Amino acid sequence: MNNVNLSTTISPQSLHDTEEGMRAKISKAVEYYNAENIQETLNLLLNDKELLKSSYVHVLIGNCYRKQNKIDSAMSSWNKAIEINEKEYNAYINIANVQFVKGDTALAIENWTKAYSIQPENPVVCLNLAVAYNQKGCRIKSTKFFERYLRYNRNSMTREYLSVKESLVKLRTKVDYYFKKLTELKNTGNLKLMATINLKMISIYPDLPTVYHNLGQIFMFMRDYEKALEFFLVVFKNFPYSPLVVWNIALIYEKKGKKDLAYCFFKRCSDMMPNTSQKARVITEKANALTFKVKTKENSELHLKAAKDFEAKNLYEDALMEYENAYMLSPDELADVEHKIQILRTYVQPEPFVIAELYSKINTAMNNNRLKQCIEMCDRIILLSEPNSKESTYALKCKTECKRILSTRGRIDNT
Repeated sequence: MNNVNLSTTISPQSLHDTEEGMRAKISKAVEYYNAENIQETLNLLLNDKELLKSSYVHVLIGNCYRKQNKIDSAMSSWNKAIEINEKEYNAYINIANVQFVKGDTALAIENWTKAYSIQPENPVVCLNLAVAYNQKGCRIKSTKFFERYLRYNRNSMTREYLSVKESLVKLRTKVDYYFKKLTELKNTGNLKLMATINLKMISIYPDLPTVYHNLGQIFMFMRDYEKALEFFLVVFKNFPYSPLVVWNIALIYEKKGKKDLAYCFFKRCSDMMPNTSQKARVITEKANALTFKVKTKENSELHLKAAKDFEAKNLYEDALMEYENAYMLSPDELADVEHKIQILRTYVQPEPFVIAELYSKINTAMNNNRLKQCIEMCDRIILLSEPNSKESTYALKCKTECKRILSTRGRIDNT
């Protein structure tokens, strides 16, 4: 895949909380828009002060201007939509599309990422980010977004979808061949050959957390700490990580004499482990021993600068790590950095945040008799969450109940 999808979006999900009367008018405007009656759409929307309070309306106005090739007016309308509602993901997508065409790839990725943090299951956003990161040479991130595109678009059988799926299947098949080779070598103790095969696997398919972890362990055993650190950091930044990985990173930084980073990773490791464990107490003592040596304004500002540099390059996992380092190393409270850390966590893995928000709204929607909206929210939770999770199970029960009520009402209405 070499091309992003640059079509303007106007998905109606952000209309949920719109009043019934306004929704009818907006639906009429959308009909005009879909029929390519652009001026009629603008006339309807621009002459109604109530409608102009809706972020969705400003997205639609921007799309109309885009159709008329009035790019500056379109951008102003989409920015107005975000001003009204910072979660108006349609606007972020459309802004990013224009920026990408202009060659502002970094800004385009930033705005697609904002849209992704609000609606991670949007296949257009996932595919655009995959292609954009691929063009920037960020292979791990590119592959992860291709994987997400396939996961959230599995009901599609478009040529585009099948092309991406076929490409990834071929790569995984090659990797499986090398996994079999590794199994045969498992008991030989030939670490160099095992490292070579592992490196071959990630050169073919970079989204393999187990392989990076194995490489870290192999190079650690071979006392090549620089290489070991490189691979452990990949696991830490890009994949669900374990206390063992974080512990190894801390030990390597300690060996290298980088006390500030050793402290940060000892602190992370102690926070990840149960307070009652003996290991946690040992790790906490190691962190505490370094506290007064490393918690300085100078150290914090050094990592803060690195974080901003990474963020400007769309390297959000690296930026998140450095913002966390800056926060841990500062002798003062840094509310702005804490806020930035929260934002970047949603950029890196938005699903838990989106699930939590939807989960908190289910009962309100049911109590207010918004059953169809509740079903849509439950469907999103089921799609985004892990199978058999607490959230997924509860969403399935609520969806079933809402459909039962709607079905009963239908039978009553028909009698």
